Amino acid sequence: MPTQPAEVIELSVIIPTRDRVDVLTETLERLILQETVLPFEVIVVDDGSTDATVATVRSRAAHSPVPVSVLEQRPRGPAAARNVGIAAARGTVCLFIGDDTWPRADLVERHGRLHRRRPEARAALLGHVQWAPESRPSPFMDWLNSGVQFDFAQIADPEDVRGSCFYTANVSAKRSFLLAGGGFDEGFAHAAFEDIELGLRLERAGMRLSYDPAAVVEHFHPYDLPASLRRMRTLGRSAMLLRDRVPDWPLPRPSDARHRGKAMLLSALNVIPRLRPSWLRHATWHFLCHQAFREGCWGVEPRGDRPLRTGPALARRAARDPATWKAAVDGGGDELR
Repeated sequence: MPTQPAEVIELSVIIPTRDRVDVLTETLERLILQETVLPFEVIVVDDGSTDATVATVRSRAAHSPVPVSVLEQRPRGPAAARNVGIAAARGTVCLFIGDDTWPRADLVERHGRLHRRRPEARAALLGHVQWAPESRPSPFMDWLNSGVQFDFAQIADPEDVRGSCFYTANVSAKRSFLLAGGGFDEGFAHAAFEDIELGLRLERAGMRLSYDPAAVVEHFHPYDLPASLRRMRTLGRSAMLLRDRVPDWPLPRPSDARHRGKAMLLSALNVIPRLRPSWLRHATWHFLCHQAFREGCWGVEPRGDRPLRTGPALARRAARDPATWKAAVDGGGDELR
């Protein structure tokens, strides 16, 4: 008896994850409910989870109208996990999202529509990322999302986007182009610049990245100031790896007397919490995040329980500001994308 032909898959959604089963479950539910006739699959790559991630995904897959699979690897980071997903993908297009970026109902349709309209291998699409309302974003989180975390404001022409905006929280590209470009650099152990490094490499290979602000994922990751400073330090360390691959990538100068003086001034201005206007809050957050990034770049580690080597008193005062606190929910982990 002849066998039935397997369904042709046009798009593969690839999600790296580790120990975030609760938030991942919501991501899967929203993928399964996508409003599209485009044949797509979901590939979850588990990066050494110790929770119930694998069992939960398999259980959900057994009852899903959308093909869902889970692949396992020892802890090697999201770059390696995405490469595993690309290798296993059946779709001609790979759509990368995070385990905590919840797709709106038309996300797959909007990515698929672009790739059907532009079948050439070099075509790629960047979607938009905004906070999930369920995260109950604080003023600090809103500030992070104004360009510190994802810099959509730098996009002047949505039909000609720089490779430095290749954010894997919501971006798609042809599988053949990704493979020809060498995939993600697995030397990046964290979710920090590994996507931008690939985007710059693909740009040099001729990628034509477009931006669709209506292709939205909602980022569920409540964040406070101390967690953000830890994240910025990790980004700084990874920035040095990026500089090794991209020699003209700009790095901040090492800390000097000017930075110490600015930390002292801001600390003095933050003495009275009720007299903390928006401009002072933003200047404080900007300094602290950039200082954590700077120290991460140049291998400057804090002493004892201090969050920073330069500006520890300022960091402690800023962390007591309710505008920097996260809501009483948690997305787990400290990764931003």
